[in-house]
Amino acid sequence: MKIKKQKPIHETIKTIPNRDANLRILLTGAALIMFISFLAYLPLTNAGFIWDDDTFLWENPLIMAKDGLYRFWFTTEPPDYFPLTSTTLWIEWRLFGMDARGYHIVNILMHALSSVFLWLVLKELKIPGAFVAGLLYGIHPVNVESVAWITERKNTLPMFFNVVAILYFLKYEKSRKTGCYVFSLFLFLLALLSKTSVVMTPFVLLLCLWWMNGKIQLRDLKKTAPFFLLAFILSLATIWFQYNRAIGVDVVRDDNLLSRAIIAGWAVWFYLYKALLPVNLSFVYPRWEADTGSIISYLPAISLLIFLFVLWRKRNSSARPLLFGFGYYVITLFPVIGFFNIYFMKYSLVADHWQYTPIAGIIALTVGVVSHYAQKLKRDGRYAVWGLGGAVICLFFFITWKQAGIYKNEETLWRDVLRKNPDSGLAHNNWGRMLQEKGDYAKAKEHYLTALKLMPDDMLVPYNIGNILKEQGKYQEAISYYQRALEINPDFFHARNNLGIAFMETGDFDNALQRFQEVIEANPHYQETYINIANLFARGKQFEDALHYYEKSLEIDPEDVLTLGNLANVLAEMGRYKEALRYYEKALALQPDNPAIIHNMEIARKRMPDASFND
Repeated sequence: MKIKKQKPIHETIKTIPNRDANLRILLTGAALIMFISFLAYLPLTNAGFIWDDDTFLWENPLIMAKDGLYRFWFTTEPPDYFPLTSTTLWIEWRLFGMDARGYHIVNILMHALSSVFLWLVLKELKIPGAFVAGLLYGIHPVNVESVAWITERKNTLPMFFNVVAILYFLKYEKSRKTGCYVFSLFLFLLALLSKTSVVMTPFVLLLCLWWMNGKIQLRDLKKTAPFFLLAFILSLATIWFQYNRAIGVDVVRDDNLLSRAIIAGWAVWFYLYKALLPVNLSFVYPRWEADTGSIISYLPAISLLIFLFVLWRKRNSSARPLLFGFGYYVITLFPVIGFFNIYFMKYSLVADHWQYTPIAGIIALTVGVVSHYAQKLKRDGRYAVWGLGGAVICLFFFITWKQAGIYKNEETLWRDVLRKNPDSGLAHNNWGRMLQEKGDYAKAKEHYLTALKLMPDDMLVPYNIGNILKEQGKYQEAISYYQRALEINPDFFHARNNLGIAFMETGDFDNALQRFQEVIEANPHYQETYINIANLFARGKQFEDALHYYEKSLEIDPEDVLTLGNLANVLAEMGRYKEALRYYEKALALQPDNPAIIHNMEIARKRMPDASFND
């Protein structure tokens, strides 16, 4: 029998305190990063919803639907394929409803956790100043857009899973524990299912291996092959959804490859500038136009290629950290620098939320280089660097706090955009929509018309003008604007639905019914159109047909008060008072103070004895 050699007792005693001390340092550091990050974003706890948060949440039929989770994961109904992000919002809607605070707190926590794990990744890679880099990522002003915009859960969630996946891949590289590798691959899959913005991670893993080992070997390619396979498969899904669901027939960009290469060069340097000097940040930046006939237009792209070439040639010298940090930055930026269409590029070719993942590389590089050289200074020099670093942290904290306040609501957001970018058609369109909601139709229309000049090919602008005219009872004028919106995008079913309403109000029932049926054929889950068809038949005294479509509406949402009330009204018109009362009671159980339902229910009760033989 072989006797296992035991550690000397003094070594065991020594190891335990060290382990406890390391754990205390880890927990204290994590708590500090999370606390400061959360504090920087504290204004968001009183913020509301902005821009497309409505279509992403309470106007999203899949969020509302009981079978929404199945449809997010296993159908092509969503505008894009990020089922895990959609799942979190589906759950949160049932927890928070229209209380925006809950969604904001989750986003802040996800971001703070990502900052902690970024610190741990940089620590694993032995990057100097890793803790400061993690903290700076947590409070960097450029990241406000991703954290403050609820829709950009598509950023905060994949970043969290991705950075933890990288950490466990590095742990596997050190320990060779299969469990770490499998867990890393699983986390990367979760990141991709949150959004494929992290699709370049397999290249990042190779870059990390090069940084750790000085070279990339065949076994490294084998280790990362499953990551590449997952990235490839989910990228194909994303491309399909982008071009067939999110963009569809909408024209995002019509420029050629040469123009896109020029824009890509501009974009990298623009993002770098905002990362190092985060001032004049805007939700929508002016949209660039590349002049392919001007030599100056090519200079940013040419200088970028030369810089990368020089770094590569000097990869085994003092330029090694630059290649690692800047290489990560360019690699992770590549999908969003302009070669591929992204819907938001209709409005701007750059956006702060697109460098949410890449900016970690610039932060780590800058902090790492400063920390490395600071260690070589004398005591007074080190104190000066630390003081400067503390000043930067305080400055970034202040800018982030202030920037978070801009996202308080739609008004504060679009006012800021118009101040910094007065030619933003998107801002004029959304400012007009806010004025419309306040009932200021004249000023709203002015902003819509300005938006129409700036964005003549945007379907939403004529649609919004049509809505104002419809609300004013100018149905014939509204019809022309709805038709213009449909000329831009024939699949715009909201415009087709409202066109049907306008036809109905002008008495053109045949055209109205045709438009409504076209909507249902294109989107059989759009409840409002079933209600509109039912209302159309009810106006024509075709009560049986009206009942059929009200029942179809209730199949989508059994607790829709409008449908329950209208269905009860039709039953009362038919003399079926007992059935009508049952539906009135269901509606009142959901909205006890609804005056219209109370009034109609009383009328039905008064008539019931005289017509009881009809039931």
